[in-house]
Amino acid sequence: MDLIKLVNVSKRYKTENGRSFLALHNVNLTLPSKGFVSILGKSGCGKSTLLNIIGLLDDISSGQYFFASKEVSKLSHLEKEDYLNSKIGIVFQHYHLVEDKDVLFNIALPSLINGMKLEDAKEEAKMLLNGIKFNEDYYEKKVKNLSGGEKQRVAILRALINSPNILLCDEPTGALDSENSKRVMEILKKASKNKLVLMVSHNEELVKEYSDRIITLKDGAIIKDESIHEIKGEGTPIVNDAHRRKKDKWIEQISMQNFKKRIKTNIFSIISLSICLVASILIGGFARYSNEAISLESKKKIDYGALTISKEEKIELEGSIISLVEQSRPSYTELNYLKDSHKEFVYLNNYDVLLPSGSELTFKSAKLDQLFIRPIYSFVSPFVNPSLLIKGSYPSNDNFDEVVINKQAYEYIKKETKKDVMNDEINIKHEYESVYYTFDAESSVIKDIFSLSKNLKIVGVVDELDFLSSPTIYYSYKAFTNYLKGYLLNNLSTYQHKDISWKERIDTSSDNDELSSYSIRAFLKDYHSNNYLKDYVSNVSTDGLVATSLALTIENSLSDLIKASTSGMELFLAISILGIILILGIISYFSYSQDRKKSAVLSALGASRWEIMKLYLYENLLIGLFSYLITIILSFPLTLLANKIVSNITNLNNLIRTPYYLFTSFKYDYLLILLAAIILIISISTFLPIFFSKKISISKELRDE
Repeated sequence: MDLIKLVNVSKRYKTENGRSFLALHNVNLTLPSKGFVSILGKSGCGKSTLLNIIGLLDDISSGQYFFASKEVSKLSHLEKEDYLNSKIGIVFQHYHLVEDKDVLFNIALPSLINGMKLEDAKEEAKMLLNGIKFNEDYYEKKVKNLSGGEKQRVAILRALINSPNILLCDEPTGALDSENSKRVMEILKKASKNKLVLMVSHNEELVKEYSDRIITLKDGAIIKDESIHEIKGEGTPIVNDAHRRKKDKWIEQISMQNFKKRIKTNIFSIISLSICLVASILIGGFARYSNEAISLESKKKIDYGALTISKEEKIELEGSIISLVEQSRPSYTELNYLKDSHKEFVYLNNYDVLLPSGSELTFKSAKLDQLFIRPIYSFVSPFVNPSLLIKGSYPSNDNFDEVVINKQAYEYIKKETKKDVMNDEINIKHEYESVYYTFDAESSVIKDIFSLSKNLKIVGVVDELDFLSSPTIYYSYKAFTNYLKGYLLNNLSTYQHKDISWKERIDTSSDNDELSSYSIRAFLKDYHSNNYLKDYVSNVSTDGLVATSLALTIENSLSDLIKASTSGMELFLAISILGIILILGIISYFSYSQDRKKSAVLSALGASRWEIMKLYLYENLLIGLFSYLITIILSFPLTLLANKIVSNITNLNNLIRTPYYLFTSFKYDYLLILLAAIILIISISTFLPIFFSKKISISKELRDE
């Protein structure tokens, strides 16, 4: 029974200048299922082309090719891979072995590609080696240390291990001396007893000595077909073996070899990817946790719970696109509503007109223009956070004689006066004239002057958020309110024949009077409840009122700044990721291009394109794994360093938090996100350049050099 049948087969190649030439012309040929058949002819006559077509390494231009009565010239790529792995064995002139692997692995490789276990494949390799009496000491020796003859014998056994129906040999003795040539020919002759051995050679002497049939080619056509010995019996039967489940052990081993071979390039890739990943971790930690950190840092304000609440009414100007906002103090009804619905706060009228933040402050006759004064409700717990205190103490009770200052004020005063202000007194001065209109013709206008000139003792220093904060003195609003209760308007009291205090004067003023400051004050009763401040401000605003807080304004400004910074960092990160994908992609492309011949050999042994792509995927995954480990190791110290740098610049602590920053709150999702990012980057940078690269031509890559 014929194994091979070619009917009018032609092969035309295109040259680089656009021309074409005919390598084979209307070849008709039948080959039996066993025996030793040799093809002779001068260089360029079409010998290798014919061999490549029979070996499915090249496609025909026209005609038909039958293998065991099945037309295979139109098989799919996957079907051809199966034939190459199980039915066709190929022996190359230049061996094309995996030089850094041992003899057993090289012989076992086709079986490994076919899905056999490594141990079983190596046992079969040993049986073949024993059959040719190969030196057992060389079984685990790296192929690169073998002689040419030994390499070719290993290559032949590699081609035989899957018991193919046909063994194709392209100049198997071309690079060997006469002694090794005879050893190789003996092995091939022995193999031809039960399978077809088809050999291309220039050595007519060996061909005539060992061949059963000699075919001579000239200019792409068969000019002579001579039988030397009669071939009897049938060869190896065609068996459609069930497909084994593919295993990747051989891919892992070759990938590791490739990784070591390109160690310098891979180290560069690891460093590049690690830098990108560490940047991703830091930027991700900044983007994810900075708002939380800002919120925590912003609460480090002694007056964080101090609010100003006003009522605003928008007034449209007729015929103009401009509108005005009229501000006034919430009415008595609105104030009662706040007291009933939001009991977390203490509500008082605003007396800032008598003690504005910009009041005149002096220390030892030195005027402090950059120092401000602001209220908190009380220094008694739980109104204030005791952890903010870094020097001295809070006043033991609420009085208008003792105050605390923030660290900025402490350093500012010390710098201006060259003196330590702790337990010393600072003077405050402010005057305000009140005008009261009557219907009395004799005294229609009654004026009173609020004159404040008081020494305030500094008993403590607090450490607050430094961002946008100014040097500030904090006083007890509760104590100041009591102080105003005892401070009378003498002229108005005389006119109305009763004692009228400055507190009463403001409380009874109209809601749109300057005395009202057009607002009321709200103070959080417990600093532990400061998490509700933002919600409260939002809820109050929906009731038609507007609540403002200097601390919240600072926090929102800082959040906006961080958001803008994060957007810039994320853009930089995106560009960095694209850059690293490009770098790894270029490296993958050049690695793939550099290994085209090796890939062609693996394809000839039956490896699929997907399996060959996995070689580079596994190699790059090793790069990703090392980068992953380096990133995890470096993230913790670099987070500390980055936070220190940011803290020195902004005085904000712990803006960057990575999953390793606080072991008590370890975030495993970060590790999974990081791992997913690595796999995605590696996959894109591996597959895209290979997928779009020029498809490997097995015959071209394995052409005699």
